[in-house]
Amino acid sequence: MATSLKKKNRPVLLSNLVGCASPVNYVCTVAHEEAIISASDDRTLRVWAKRTAAQYWPTICHTYQSAVSALAYDGETRRLFVGLGSGSIHEYVLSEDINRMEPKRTYNAHTGRVTALKVNIENNWLLSASRDKSFEWYCTSTGRQRGNFKTQSWCTAVELDTSSKYAFVADYSGVITVLKLDANNFQEVTTLRGHQSSVRALCWDQERRLLFSGGFDGIIVIWDIGSRQGTAFELTGHHGCIKSLAYSTKVQKLFSVAEDGKLGTWDIDTERQETAEWGEGGQCEKCGMPFFWNFKVMWEKKIVGRRQVSTFYAAPLRCVL
Repeated sequence: MATSLKKKNRPVLLSNLVGCASPVNYVCTVAHEEAIISASDDRTLRVWAKRTAAQYWPTICHTYQSAVSALAYDGETRRLFVGLGSGSIHEYVLSEDINRMEPKRTYNAHTGRVTALKVNIENNWLLSASRDKSFEWYCTSTGRQRGNFKTQSWCTAVELDTSSKYAFVADYSGVITVLKLDANNFQEVTTLRGHQSSVRALCWDQERRLLFSGGFDGIIVIWDIGSRQGTAFELTGHHGCIKSLAYSTKVQKLFSVAEDGKLGTWDIDTERQETAEWGEGGQCEKCGMPFFWNFKVMWEKKIVGRRQVSTFYAAPLRCVL
């Protein structure tokens, strides 16, 4: 369950940002400024600046020909990437006074709605996912495409481990594909299967190397990628589709928002039992398929691994299929 909050520790509402006429798809903060950038289905991108004690007012309101469906912002370079429902991605440089956006480049990336963007300035990469069932990444210096990967269903979310250059691509079927990226190519490493329906949000903890995934099933799964032991934990407490996840390394807490109207706060330092007390072994005793952490067998057989179902140590090892 979510962290139990005492009354004095409960979140306090500081301000409401009113003005969008349709659902807001994405929100990000502007580093070192009391400002917020929002993307909405009403086809507007807005930059909100705090002007009074508790009020934010739009300093920029830019209207596009289709819904603004995804955002990525790098605070150091002030570069803003805007994904649209039409499939295109627009790049801007936000002025220091946050009153102007200077157009820099347009990426004609997808043929369907852009669902997620991730920018990594260190590698000059822009990662994008779309409902056209494709994941693509671009060079932010030249604007050229570096590679693309096709999935069986809509791509819904994307995350990146900057140290290992592993990309995590979630799709509508509930699968998370792990890809090893390089300058102009990729290698499909494995797939993670833990949700009963589509994955809607991903979040990455770079320090602990934990991947958080939230699904339409209302479940949040913590994947311990760093340990390479196949450890996974399920967080239950929401009663609706998980819409967004955010992790704070400073306080070691995960925040979740769902369609049930609740904000969840999860203390990651809390000791938890695994989703399953998994027996020791690297493959399913029924079908012989390797589990997703068994990289050696996956590489030798050129197949992708599966997730282990809940079994006690005395029970046979089984995969999810």
